Amino acid sequence: MNSILSRIVRTRLFFIIGLLSSGPIAASAQENYTAYIKGAAGDDAQYWTIATEGHNGVLVCDTWSVRGGSDGTNMTPPFMEVTTDQQRTPLADMQIRHEQVSGLPQGQYRLTMRIRCYDESGQRQPSGASVYANGVAVSAQEGAQTGTYNGQHYTYKVAEVTFDVADDGRLDFGINIESANFNWVAWKDVTLTRTDGPLVDGDYVVRHRQTGIYFDAGARWGTQLVAGQHPR
Repeated sequence: MNSILSRIVRTRLFFIIGLLSSGPIAASAQENYTAYIKGAAGDDAQYWTIATEGHNGVLVCDTWSVRGGSDGTNMTPPFMEVTTDQQRTPLADMQIRHEQVSGLPQGQYRLTMRIRCYDESGQRQPSGASVYANGVAVSAQEGAQTGTYNGQHYTYKVAEVTFDVADDGRLDFGINIESANFNWVAWKDVTLTRTDGPLVDGDYVVRHRQTGIYFDAGARWGTQLVAGQHPR
């Protein structure tokens, strides 16, 4: 086994005969499509809008906040934010949208976003925010880091949404605020990854010679092999 692993480290493509014992595992490559998202770093408000009438939020790109360096979230400027004028007034129901992304290949994708919610009144643990992409939404609070800073409660999370892009190549994503009990939401560092892309030159995988099956990094076949990516 050790000799096999050492050869995987040295070789871009390794052929295995007679070792693998159970059914095939389909493989795919992960491709980064973050460049399709304008202002993904959270440094430009022109690509975002609050698409709800009668909302009470103020949408800006924050370039001045200092608490991210001290509250344990490392949410330092620049980042996007929506706040209310009054610290004790929670955000009303609203949808915060990024402009539509187009030109994506049809397939399966993963979108991630760093998102932090604050109740500056210091009375409540924030709840009521979610990140959505093409109709799939995940909570911004479930499983999030929680804490207080200067007596104010916050949640922080790298939210991850898995979804499909149809043959129209479009992506609609953003943040939903519903029945919120906090007054400030901030976000940045959006990433977009296609998770079912074709294997291309430069992907380091393991291939079974008899079946022609490729394996993703971390894929298991029986108990005898864990396929790993070649170190770059």
